[in-house]
Amino acid sequence: MIRAAIFIALFALAASASLSLDSQWESFKTKYGKSYDSAEEETYRRNVFAQKLEKIKAQEFIK
Repeated sequence: MIRAAIFIALFALAASASLSLDSQWESFKTKYGKSYDSAEEETYRRNVFAQKLEKIKAQEFIK
C-alpha cells in the first residue's frame, strides 16, 4: 500500500514538472517569437531548453 502511494506521488510530481516545463517552453517561444520548421527540430530545441533550464536551477541551488 505504501509503495503504491509513493509511486502515485512520484508520478504526480513528474507530471507536474513536465507541465511546468511545457508551459515554460511555450512562454519562451512566444516571448522570443520562436517557431520551428519541423517537429524534430522543435523536439531538439525543447531538449536544449530543458537542459539549460536544469543548469540554471542547479546554479541557483548552489548559491
